[in-house]
Amino acid sequence: MIKASEFSTIAVLVAATAAVVAVQQHRERERRLVSPPAIEAEPLGPMTDARLASPAGVDLAVTSQPVSHPAGGP
Repeated sequence: MIKASEFSTIAVLVAATAAVVAVQQHRERERRLVSPPAIEAEPLGPMTDARLASPAGVDLAVTSQPVSHPAGGP
């Protein structure tokens, strides 16, 4: 005759074994799935324009103006 404590131990072992088997089957299914195609960007040629444009079309180019200060001060 199986005691109650032995029955609960057996139940825990069966449940743990079932969980391990379920995880292994899930991993095996993932290995068999075909991976999606890689996303490839279109190759771009070399660019010489270093300006940036925002999505709204606003030119974000930064230009610096030469500043001349008189020799006597600002």
